[in-house]
Amino acid sequence: MDEEIKAQLIPLIEDTKEGLAAAVEVLKEQAPLLIKELLWWEGVQSGVFFLIGIACLVVLAVTFKKHWRWALGQIDSSEGASLFGVIFPQMGLLGAGVPLVLCNLAWLQILIAPRVFLLEYVAKWV
Repeated sequence: MDEEIKAQLIPLIEDTKEGLAAAVEVLKEQAPLLIKELLWWEGVQSGVFFLIGIACLVVLAVTFKKHWRWALGQIDSSEGASLFGVIFPQMGLLGAGVPLVLCNLAWLQILIAPRVFLLEYVAKWV
């Protein structure tokens, strides 16, 4: 009985070993391309959010300048917006822009130290 089980298991084990060896070879071939694409994806995603944050801060600066001129009386209230119509959007832009800029610096880390980024990325998933 043991001989029959061994005879059936040996081909299964050999097939499994061959499949694993083939998978390792494919992984060795594809790993550099995978790492390159991962770095590009993370870098572009971080860069886009960083630029959105910068745009929010630019809009904040423009609306703040308009509000400041209105507060100093350089433009009358018919040209300017109301106090609440300017301050609340400014707070929203500040609340959105600053975290987007400060929290999306992965693109910079990818440019300066890509290996460190990859180590942190792997550590995040482990």
